[in-house]
Amino acid sequence: MYPAAPNLTETSPREQTAESRQLSEAEVASRFEKRRQILKSACQKYSNSSLFRSQSIRSVLMYLYPPVINRTITYCPIQKVGSTTWNAIFRSIHKVMKERNIPPVKIDTPPGKRDVLFAFVREPYGRLLSAYVDKIFAPNTVFWGMTGRYIVQHFRPNASNHSLECGHDVTFPEFVKYVIHSQTTGHHRDGHFIPTHDHCEMCRYPYTYIGHLETVKEDMPFILKAIHSPVGYNRTYGNESLTNSFAMPLRGMRARVKSCMSLDEAARRVWKKMQIRGFIHKSIPFPLTRAHTRNISVEEVQAAGLAASARSRKLTDTRGQKQEAAREAYSMVDMADRDKLQQVLALDCHMFGFDLRPPHIFPATPHTPRTHFSFFDLYE
Repeated sequence: MYPAAPNLTETSPREQTAESRQLSEAEVASRFEKRRQILKSACQKYSNSSLFRSQSIRSVLMYLYPPVINRTITYCPIQKVGSTTWNAIFRSIHKVMKERNIPPVKIDTPPGKRDVLFAFVREPYGRLLSAYVDKIFAPNTVFWGMTGRYIVQHFRPNASNHSLECGHDVTFPEFVKYVIHSQTTGHHRDGHFIPTHDHCEMCRYPYTYIGHLETVKEDMPFILKAIHSPVGYNRTYGNESLTNSFAMPLRGMRARVKSCMSLDEAARRVWKKMQIRGFIHKSIPFPLTRAHTRNISVEEVQAAGLAASARSRKLTDTRGQKQEAAREAYSMVDMADRDKLQQVLALDCHMFGFDLRPPHIFPATPHTPRTHFSFFDLYE
């Protein structure tokens, strides 16, 4: 028996799989086989399609620092699909191997010859929104400088000098325009924002398992057992993710964040991020005043976040908040750009079995404007 596996980075502590019951091991194995067949069929059908980019980005981590238990097992990390957590799992495995005096392994087997090769994917429209929220909407001065400033410069007419200098206030519609442009021209691409099919050369190598973030609570234990993992991963990742989300902008990047926005706005953006991810219920407002946040400590806002997360577990289910946030975010994007984005994400949908036009992204009737709550309005 293996200890309970962790939640992946993008999974709320309350989030469950789509199934109403726990699948048997045989049923999970059958689902993996179905995914392999979907991937194989799509690769055969679209291998010569213009949907594939010739300059597809390989996952550098897969080759330069492969998180491997032994020379026959490899995981290819994809940003915004729980790669941080999987790398933490592999570090724990390597630590146990060292403690047990298991000698380090020289990786000399090419990926195509390894016994177990696996990766995780997720619903493409949700992955894209998650990347925006994590790297652009929530305070992140590294991505503001690398990507935010570029987006403001190229996709916002008459931008202010402050926005051009900081890149801190990119809207989701502007971000979508950037993604379409970067993918169709090859300019200013970033691994967090490019489609999943541009990672890991999925059509080149025979992947044993393609996990889905949406079914992680079944897929992860199955894979850990399949690779004979000597460790589990039993820390509460949700709480750690929440505290780290506040620590980075309010401690590590504090001075740079303050040069672009107030600490009050920065803390509120992280609060909204936690509501979008389902860690904090949307009915719980940001509890601190502007005056209080002028000199707020990281510990104070972390404590407020953890308390709100604990309260949220006693309230109605937060699982639907991600989809609600996606519905709101994409409703701000004009339909012409949503149609262009569909073309950018089409191959991901075909290769991994996702809906090409999810109804909450492409509703039959226009999205009804909110009446009392917004995931993106900081001062409602």
